[in-house]
Amino acid sequence: MARKTEKAKPKMVHSNAPPAALTGGRMERLMDEVHTLLSEREFESIDEMNAFLREQLKDGTLKASSTLNQPTRTDPRRQAQELCWDAGEAPSDAAARRLYKQALDLDPDCADALVFESREARTAEQAITLLERAVRTAAERLGGAAFFNKNKGHFWMIQETRPYMRARAALAEVCSLDGRMLDCVSHYEEMLDLCPNDNQGVRYFLIGCYLRMGEMHRAGQLLARYQNDGSSVFLYANVLMLVMSNSHEKAKRVLKKARAANGYVYEFLAGLTKNPPRVSAVYTAGDESEAAFCVECLLDAFMHNPDAIVWMHDQAKGGGKRGPSLVV
Repeated sequence: MARKTEKAKPKMVHSNAPPAALTGGRMERLMDEVHTLLSEREFESIDEMNAFLREQLKDGTLKASSTLNQPTRTDPRRQAQELCWDAGEAPSDAAARRLYKQALDLDPDCADALVFESREARTAEQAITLLERAVRTAAERLGGAAFFNKNKGHFWMIQETRPYMRARAALAEVCSLDGRMLDCVSHYEEMLDLCPNDNQGVRYFLIGCYLRMGEMHRAGQLLARYQNDGSSVFLYANVLMLVMSNSHEKAKRVLKKARAANGYVYEFLAGLTKNPPRVSAVYTAGDESEAAFCVECLLDAFMHNPDAIVWMHDQAKGGGKRGPSLVV
């Protein structure tokens, strides 16, 4: 504990990953302006709408953005949201923090700002309280149950739902880190119901939760639901599920595919390298950045099944010097 004369450093209750849900402010602003622009016009066909958008975005910026819906720009909620978008493009954490604080001054219930505030909470309980407030208020602002029932199935594609979805994802994450797995899974499942297309990648965290909890049937259902998903996360999740089911020969075949897709994941999980990959906001398939994401999603599940880690190591043929094993 810090001494009373020292300023105690806030304890981060989220993972070490950058707040990816809050990045990309420029794109969020552009999508919002496009949504507003299209809502103010009527088109006779999709082709006509697309032609209009191509003309508007010809130079990489939205031509009509300077005249869009000017009265809303003086609304405190709108100003707070724009500050959050600016924070997503801020050059430093300190600059982002200042912008989020300004957003909260304008709108104490701004969902994106509360998500940021939760990342600096000292305890999981404090973070969960902030995020539950963000989720609740964002749902109310959308229109409550009537809006949800009407738009269920394509939520993320409606621009104004995104702060709610980001807050819900952050809440699920903190619940997982605090061991509240039933709450975490419930949030992720409901998010997939709202947006089955899963633009946020919720399914990757959910599969890790299922396997951590030993929910083999539900894990299998999720893999089947997204059967065309050839991501490294799903490949390694399938390997773990097969090992847990004692289907070792089939697990070997899937592991071969998984290693071909991303061998860095295997090297860490099997203890062949001692340094875990560093998590970043974006990743590229096949490289260490994707491996970091896979490990983030699946590490807890493997740690709860140490026999699977031993099995993974036993599959190594030659390979480099073995690092510290994950098995304790």
